Amino acid sequence: MYVDSFLEIYTTLFGWLFYNNLWNVLKDSGLLLLPFIGMVLDHMVEYKRGVEAGDSEELAQKGLAVDLLMALGVIMLCGVPFMNFQATELVFIPPAMNSSAEESSYDINSANSTSTYGQGQAFGNYPLDVRVPVVWWAVHNISTGLTHSVMAGLPSTLDLRRYTEMLKEVSIKDPELQKELGDFKRDCYTKALSKYNEEKPNKTGPYVDQIETIFDEEGIEDPYWMGSHVFLTIPGYYNSLRSETVIDGFPFNPVRDVEWDPLDPNLPENGRPWCDHWWADSNIGLRDRVIDQISFIENLSATVESALNFSTRQDLLVKVALYQSPITYAPRGYDFAYANTGYGNDGFLGGAQNVAKQTVSSLASFYERVGNSVNVTMTLNAAPIFQALLMMVTIIFIPFVLFLSRYSLSSVLAIAWALFSFRFLTACWMFAWWIDQNTIAALYPDTGSLTKIPVVVNIDVNTNEMLLYLLNSLYIAIPILFTVISGWAGYNVIRGMSSGTLMGGMSSAGQKMANKGMNAAKNAAIKK
Repeated sequence: MYVDSFLEIYTTLFGWLFYNNLWNVLKDSGLLLLPFIGMVLDHMVEYKRGVEAGDSEELAQKGLAVDLLMALGVIMLCGVPFMNFQATELVFIPPAMNSSAEESSYDINSANSTSTYGQGQAFGNYPLDVRVPVVWWAVHNISTGLTHSVMAGLPSTLDLRRYTEMLKEVSIKDPELQKELGDFKRDCYTKALSKYNEEKPNKTGPYVDQIETIFDEEGIEDPYWMGSHVFLTIPGYYNSLRSETVIDGFPFNPVRDVEWDPLDPNLPENGRPWCDHWWADSNIGLRDRVIDQISFIENLSATVESALNFSTRQDLLVKVALYQSPITYAPRGYDFAYANTGYGNDGFLGGAQNVAKQTVSSLASFYERVGNSVNVTMTLNAAPIFQALLMMVTIIFIPFVLFLSRYSLSSVLAIAWALFSFRFLTACWMFAWWIDQNTIAALYPDTGSLTKIPVVVNIDVNTNEMLLYLLNSLYIAIPILFTVISGWAGYNVIRGMSSGTLMGGMSSAGQKMANKGMNAAKNAAIKK
């Protein structure tokens, strides 16, 4: 038996466990017989009315036997827990993901599952086997089969929503790395950017063509981030700037670190690297260390942004990490002129103000984006939990529904319809998810545009907001629409049964059989 979430494995087991307990209580207390007593009393009343109306014989033959037989059939097939299945027969197959090597299936015995359900107090005392009535066992399998068949018919698509949500987690959490990035920003990037804005080498000078080539490949915004290819490539920028302090991992070099006397017995173990090496060194450079921090998104990024070359894609992810981890620094006592400014001329107080402005602005922008997408994330996470609990509660109260409806076929159909509808919610959410992915792909078709969403503030902001609000509603609107349509259809089918389409036909057939039986008995008596 297949289920649609980790939690549903255990809610299904506990649902049927509670069903068995409730059914046994009704059986052992004798309450299961009350509907039969009610049927007999109803027919006795009808018989009395028939006597007064002069058609008692016809009423005496009318559907008591049929009602009793139908009730017994419902009890045997829909009430008595007959079929036994083991807990290990419940299996959940997670969707395949490009970002991690998830297990292909999960059941009770899966020791490599990352789920905490079924451990300790988290549904840990689940039953190892339960019994299920034949009809509900069939309904579960048929509903699951139909639902998964519909889902399998949807065209495949990339999980762009998951990628955009994972991008929000791309940040630098290592405080030592954050501090060193702050040092790099102060000692290298701020000075290089100030020189760039002052000299404007993209307008005049010997490097105009080379910078234009960089702009064609990296974009005109390239100088405005710490890993700028202009600063790394054009002479006079990172290749001529050094850190102001000793940096761990860059050994002392007498040719470079001329501030120290090579004959001094107290030479430092490490030196002051050039800014281009500090950033781009293949072993201990800041760029590679940032990439190590965000390696969890590498696989999915390679799939979603497959049109980008490896280096450009990594640069985009580094930009996202830097943007979502505001890099600030404390000005040095001898370097007030470059105190966290864009152009290096605001002084110490201006630098302190810029620190606060940059931090607040970055945090506010990030908070706004997270707030806009929180509804989608909450819905996606809550949907399978809601479905699993809803199915469990429905299963638990099946005995009450059968008992109070006097074991009618209409109640059986209503329960079956409800179980199928709740199961099909998985397909509704899948359909909403499929629309979500294709809409995102349509609104962000350009190469790299998805990864740039967190860092480019003006990338169709209105379109982005409209997209988020629209797609938020799909995960709720589609299941509600299906529930309304399904409920309306089920209600009309059950009402048709009650008014005579099926029930009336069965009662009529039962009445004809009873009449034939009575006539045969009379003829046999006359012959005697």
